[in-house]
Amino acid sequence: MDVFLNDSDWESYSESGSSEDQEETEYSYGGQASSILSRLEESIGKIDQFLSFERGFIHGDLVGSVTDPSGQMGKVVGIDMLVDLESVWGKTIKNVNSKKILKIRSISVGDYVVGGPWLGRVDRVVDKVTVNFDDGGNRVVTVIDQEEVLPISHDVLEDSQYPYYPGQRVRISPSNVSAPASWLRGTWKQNQDEGTVCAVEAGLVYVDWLESAPSGGDLSLPTPPCLQDPKNLTLLSCFSYANWQLGDWCILPRADSEGEKEHSTGQLIKEHKNLASVSKARNSNIDEIFVIVKTKTKVDVVWQDGSYSFGLDSQNLLLKSVVNDCEFLPEQFVLEKGTCEDPHMSSSHRWGVVQSMDAKERTVRVQWKTFAVSEASNLDGGMMEETLSAYELVEHPEFSYCFGDVVFRLVKNQFGDSEDKDLVTSETCMGEEAALKCNKDQNQYPDKSYLSCIGNVTGFKGGSVEVRWATGLQTKVTPDEIFRMDKYEGSAAIPVLYEENVEESNQEMIEHDKESFNHTGKVKRVWLKKVQQEWSILEKDLPETIYVRVFDERMDLLRAAIVGAPGTPYHDGLFFFDIFLPLDYPYQPPVVHYNSGGLRVNPNLYESGKVCLSLLNTWTGTGSEVWNPESSTILQVLLSLQALVLNDKPYFNEAGYEKQIGRAEGERNSISYNENAFLVTCKSMLYLLRNPPKHFEALVEEHFRRCSLSILSACKAYMEGAPVASYAVGCGKTEGENLKGSSTGFKIMLAKLLPKLVKAFSDKGIDCNQFIKPEK
Repeated sequence: MDVFLNDSDWESYSESGSSEDQEETEYSYGGQASSILSRLEESIGKIDQFLSFERGFIHGDLVGSVTDPSGQMGKVVGIDMLVDLESVWGKTIKNVNSKKILKIRSISVGDYVVGGPWLGRVDRVVDKVTVNFDDGGNRVVTVIDQEEVLPISHDVLEDSQYPYYPGQRVRISPSNVSAPASWLRGTWKQNQDEGTVCAVEAGLVYVDWLESAPSGGDLSLPTPPCLQDPKNLTLLSCFSYANWQLGDWCILPRADSEGEKEHSTGQLIKEHKNLASVSKARNSNIDEIFVIVKTKTKVDVVWQDGSYSFGLDSQNLLLKSVVNDCEFLPEQFVLEKGTCEDPHMSSSHRWGVVQSMDAKERTVRVQWKTFAVSEASNLDGGMMEETLSAYELVEHPEFSYCFGDVVFRLVKNQFGDSEDKDLVTSETCMGEEAALKCNKDQNQYPDKSYLSCIGNVTGFKGGSVEVRWATGLQTKVTPDEIFRMDKYEGSAAIPVLYEENVEESNQEMIEHDKESFNHTGKVKRVWLKKVQQEWSILEKDLPETIYVRVFDERMDLLRAAIVGAPGTPYHDGLFFFDIFLPLDYPYQPPVVHYNSGGLRVNPNLYESGKVCLSLLNTWTGTGSEVWNPESSTILQVLLSLQALVLNDKPYFNEAGYEKQIGRAEGERNSISYNENAFLVTCKSMLYLLRNPPKHFEALVEEHFRRCSLSILSACKAYMEGAPVASYAVGCGKTEGENLKGSSTGFKIMLAKLLPKLVKAFSDKGIDCNQFIKPEK
């Protein structure tokens, strides 16, 4: 029989049911039907409330407005969270500030801690529980073996990280109960082994030590033992009040819970009903544990234009999961991209702080620092503001700090610096996160000044980084006074490939391959036959916009030049690829290397030369997208590079970005990417004119002699507002007049590149007089 009724069935049943049947049903259930329905409605209400998930944000999240998803971007700089709590007894307390609630245990697995000059991550915690016995006795037990303290009440937390919690009924093993040393109050009595947990602390902590603060000179600081007394550790934490989630268990101190308004949830859970009154009366001084049943979050946001919004409802914001490289926010540290004539970056390269950005026009107002980074002592002198194109800026690779980053301080005499000593009390060290109290006995490192050298990034203001140190003190520092922990562990150099070295490295690769090839012995006839077939296909079917050269001494090497197709941001550009055919070719695809010149023109083409393409098995794919030894050819690879990689909307080449096609935010990002792709293509033209690939010198000069007029005319049209890739080659006009014009930031950058292109073409004897502005 189907026990589920639709609305019409229920109405029919209700109308036909007699009062006698209803009385009989009520009698059968002992008069509890109305109670069951009442509790069912209450349960459904709780489920609905739980399922109404709130968008969660953390400090530093990049967000947009729900009403304008393609508009300017913002960063979360402040969070206020209110939570509704429910105890195991059914009591609820609403609208509690999350800064008032505490973790069940102050130290948890995964927390960062400081011990002397060392920073570590907690790997394991041994609980120390305080148990109140029924006769009033009180005892502390460090639970090395959980068989020593066994829970006898239902585990309401069901969280392996917290096997013990206040209010839990436990049974202590006889050997531990009779030990007199750990009794805080009373003495052991026969058959006294059950009690209630009233407090849980960290008894012993296993720490994975990561790195030590810089000590100066060649002094090597010994690593502390992994097993630590928590009294010798200082918890390093920030913004923990903003990290609570639905279902988390916590403690609300009695002083705070007594001041909060309580609400009854109705009937208590049956299995706890009788236990509630007894346990409450017996342990009225125990902090009660609560589960978070609802969160209400308000956030503060700084927008790209420099404005602030305070107390925004989190439901009105969207998380920005995809961000272009040319997006900048206030207080971000940036560098000016080096031009192709001056690619080297030095310590005196100017850097600046973003003041604001016009997200629509792609312009950025930057406050420059005119002194060398290595000589910076303050941020007050030598400052100049300038509005630039977003396309000529890059985030400073050494100053890319985020909220919550663990940082070390670089200062002179840092371990003897008296200004930070004894400025913060142990209560300050605890802060909102209930950290461990600062103890004078710092194991083998009694000097507390180490605590002023390790901290968390908590904000950015006026070109400074705000850091909360392990002492609890918060200060402002210049970005060069600190460095991130991950950088100290093994930082990468500034991600700029200098153009002078690119051709050199390519040549080294070729020479290495040549040597390997010459030592492989006789080449298999099958391989030779296949290579000759490839040559024949290329000779017969190669389009006019792709050029290939084979090497007389190296049948396994080819070099190809691909012309960017019309209607794409790559139009009239030249793109060079080196192709290596392994000895197991065609059973393995060719190896393709892109000659980048240190420039990133496409998501699939890396500065390192890596080519990401499923046909080359360097990316995932299915069917005809992947290499097939029976049918795939080098020509297919070249055509795929031209049509599928160097296409009209390369932004969507990035993995997963195809989901954004047709969406306002995705199309906006695509337009911005196209603008940058054309600018980088222009830079690659300048690079090729100065450094043409070997054996392709004549092709490069001939190509740009033929296409220079089209290139410069397109630049002029784009500077007058035509969208990138809309210039019709050979027609002298733009297509798609109804399309949105190019951004101001793009025009600013193109205006700087155009004279360089004119000069480079003129140096090759190409007449560019019509594009040369007369001097005033």
